[in-house]
Amino acid sequence: MALDRRSSSGTVATGAVVALLFLVDNADRALMATSLPLIGDEFGVGAGQLSWLVGGFALTGVLTQIPGGLIADRFGPGRVLTLEFLVWAVLAAATGLSATYLHLVVFRLLGGMVAGALVPNVFKALSERSTRRGRTVAVGLVIACNLVAGALVPLLVAPSVGGLGWRTTLLILAAVCGATAIVVYGVLGARRRPADDQDDPVPEEAEARGGPALPTALTAALRSPLIWGFAALYCCTNMLSFGVVSWMPAYLVRERGVAIGDTGLATVVPLTAMSLTAVLGGVLFTRWFAARPRVLAVPALLAGTGFLGLMIGAGSLTEFIVFQALALCASGLAEVTIIATIVRAVPPELTGSGIGVLMTGGQLAGVLAPLGMGMLADRYSFTAAFALLMATTFTSALAFLLVRTGPVLNPLSGRLDGHRRAAGRGQVVS
Repeated sequence: MALDRRSSSGTVATGAVVALLFLVDNADRALMATSLPLIGDEFGVGAGQLSWLVGGFALTGVLTQIPGGLIADRFGPGRVLTLEFLVWAVLAAATGLSATYLHLVVFRLLGGMVAGALVPNVFKALSERSTRRGRTVAVGLVIACNLVAGALVPLLVAPSVGGLGWRTTLLILAAVCGATAIVVYGVLGARRRPADDQDDPVPEEAEARGGPALPTALTAALRSPLIWGFAALYCCTNMLSFGVVSWMPAYLVRERGVAIGDTGLATVVPLTAMSLTAVLGGVLFTRWFAARPRVLAVPALLAGTGFLGLMIGAGSLTEFIVFQALALCASGLAEVTIIATIVRAVPPELTGSGIGVLMTGGQLAGVLAPLGMGMLADRYSFTAAFALLMATTFTSALAFLLVRTGPVLNPLSGRLDGHRRAAGRGQVVS
């Protein structure tokens, strides 16, 4: 009972910190997306070049997804996240003080490398502080925290950028990042074992008892075809959310005549709806679809494709926002299904590396969507840019039918469990 109380209180504190981390992360992304028109006017660059501020940020983030997960498995998420937000504070301030567009791009590229390690470390922290049964629901809550933050942050960032300017807003963000690092260290600084896994020896203990060393977390994750298959699938699925978040403020300003300070109001409804759907998706997956994820995800992706088509052809701004919200809701169901499938199958010791591989695919969408949409918008129109999202969402539905699910990861976790049992008996497992 005492263990349950400690686990519950630790999970609540971790959840609060996770919400704060995603709030800051989304503030950075929303700030840059909202500032694109102003930066373009100040430095005299078009949509194609501006896309590097968003796509380049995601590109370097791809490079640190897997290392970030590996470092989380090795040193613990608390230390990594603390250092990450301290460096993030420095880079945010440097970005706000950039004298040239080249300096701006360089600091965004460095910032992307830092931000890329966020998600693997968040999942690692939750994995250490929740039971195996509760991890699937935790996935939905993590996604919901991210999406709620993405929905609420524009309401604060857009007026700030419109009133104070993008440079001053970045300096404020730098101060927030520094304060966040202090909070993270206070709550997540100490490493913990999962509440339902307290009796299992850690790898070092297993070796001390004469058992064989566990395979490295990174090697095990990289050898899993299922993780790589879902990483590719996650890339296609994430194109929709990354594309919308990256270019929606610029689209509203240039094509719909919405003032920069009001773009937050126009984006809050779709992103809030997507966050609620993510929570619902976590519950649905846990109760009914854990053994058959395709039944939940494929219809959602097909529906999302249709809603995107209706969004492209919408005549009024209200219709556009409604269909956009429905498309994002469908995407939210698919995203939580993909992540929950992996988290449910991967043991806690491999969560950081496994999620790192998965998020590499998701982060790759953060490169392709902004760059692809920016080039299409420059050469053709925003209609062509949104059509790209429609095509990738439909591709996701087809890909989900091809990716194997369920027992493919069981040999990975089974081998780990075998090592644990053998370590307890002093036996060797081949």
